[in-house]
Amino acid sequence: MSQPQTIAQPVPPAQAAQQQPPKPRNRTWDENYAQLLVYKAQHGHCDVPLNHKNDRVLGKWVAHLRENCNQSSLSTERREALNAIGFNWNPHEQKWMEMFQRLQGFKKSEGHCKVPTNWKPDKKLGKWVMRQREKRKNGILPDARREALESIGFVWKVHKVEQNKETRKTQHVDEKWQERYQSLVKFEKENGHCNVPKVYDKDPQLGKWVQEQRVMYQRNLLKAERKKLLEDIGFIFSYRAQKIQQDWNQIV
Repeated sequence: MSQPQTIAQPVPPAQAAQQQPPKPRNRTWDENYAQLLVYKAQHGHCDVPLNHKNDRVLGKWVAHLRENCNQSSLSTERREALNAIGFNWNPHEQKWMEMFQRLQGFKKSEGHCKVPTNWKPDKKLGKWVMRQREKRKNGILPDARREALESIGFVWKVHKVEQNKETRKTQHVDEKWQERYQSLVKFEKENGHCNVPKVYDKDPQLGKWVQEQRVMYQRNLLKAERKKLLEDIGFIFSYRAQKIQQDWNQIV
């Protein structure tokens, strides 16, 4: 009668830092799993590089698991044990989805998917978009990915002139935003707050711009870096909170 498999338990980070991998040899599955727990405790994930300098045996074992993930040789118990520690069976697909979500964020904020190749806020995204076009042109982009991109209005053919136009347009928008932001910084220094009146005689456009930032925030369309800049100078995004502060300023 066969003995039930014993699965190693998670390793506390402090203990993991002191553990050394067993000497390279024909390790058992349980020994490799135990080392994977140590790696997870040290790094926060299970994506061991193939040529992991501290334990190449572990890196090759992880790669072997992924290559044979659809075979029946891996028992249900072992598969569940790997899933329980967040083992990533397809890291390439996960990375693609992360970039796709960044593209969705760009679309939400800019209204289109034509990311300039050298877009300063996220240069990786611009290059990733270019690679998707190249892969489709070469016939190596999976249908599922093509359909996902097309579902958000991805444009496959962008002429160089149009690409340069989009780059200049994006840069112009960023420059105009920075100009308004600097005006708000000046207002805050002079008044001690960022509550620019809707009708502000000294700078009529500034009051309108401030209201636009609150609307963008309410609709979850305000870029993270812009939100951070506004927060740094004490900008209040809530109309109600703004009104409370205005009333308080009048009292004091």
